[in-house]
Amino acid sequence: MTPSSLALACAVLLGAEAPATSPGPGGPLPRSSIAAVLAHRGDLGLTDAEVSELEKRDEALQKQVAKIREEFPGSSHGSGGPGGTGAGPSPTAAPPEGGGGGHHGGGGGGRHHDGSGGSSGRQDSAGRGAVLRSRLDDADTTAWLAAETVIAESRREKARDVAERYREALADRREAERAAKGR
Repeated sequence: MTPSSLALACAVLLGAEAPATSPGPGGPLPRSSIAAVLAHRGDLGLTDAEVSELEKRDEALQKQVAKIREEFPGSSHGSGGPGGTGAGPSPTAAPPEGGGGGHHGGGGGGRHHDGSGGSSGRQDSAGRGAVLRSRLDDADTTAWLAAETVIAESRREKARDVAERYREALADRREAERAAKGR
């Protein structure tokens, strides 16, 4: 997906409640599938009761996300994505490579047991980042599948489409960030 089509996907995803200027490729995504659906409440014709229940479920998801993130201290999170606010940390960016500013001290035969540098540290960090993203994605999917049941059957398919477009935009964002880091 090109940066301009990613921007369009984000604008479409955010719908009528989107700001006058749609976000660019690095712009914010909703923090979850549920939040993406809530951003389309008017387009979907959600009732006040459905909105209220979805908001409660999204709040519960955010608490779960915070607990998951506590298990991964020091992991870097880009913008947007499950549990992200779009403006702050989230699981979309790859974790930091190395750390420790290139100083690795003496001894140890080049091994890095603390994950603070070297290729071993980068692999460990990348692996931890992948596990974190997977756990956050699983939490988002599970929360959405439970939340969609509060939406009337007549609106549910359209809401699923919104949630799916969100997840596709998130995957495209992650792929673009990986490609940019690979340059």
